[in-house]
Amino acid sequence: ANEIICITPTGAIGASPVVSLSFNGGVDFSPSSVMFRYAELPSLRSIQPNKGTLRGGIILTIEGSGFENSTELECVFFLANRESIHRSARSPSATTIECTNPPSLTP
Repeated sequence: ANEIICITPTGAIGASPVVSLSFNGGVDFSPSSVMFRYAELPSLRSIQPNKGTLRGGIILTIEGSGFENSTELECVFFLANRESIHRSARSPSATTIECTNPPSLTP
């Protein structure tokens, strides 16, 4: 396996603990480690525009708080048939996210 899932303990926003692995009860630790940072839980306040054409392609501006720009940031559109469409997004500020809506799958 090439993935380990860990549950983080409670921490303060902005804290950056170092994460290392131990496979023998904490006696020895992995030679490499990674940083983990606690962040504010994002909160959504509004989306503009809140409707668009069936063709999609409209830039949506989402307002809220706790947003961070990342190469992995996405808007996920959940469809009536329980499928989802992922669109890359950007966060020009801690209170704004922008992404483009997909075309409708049903006319």
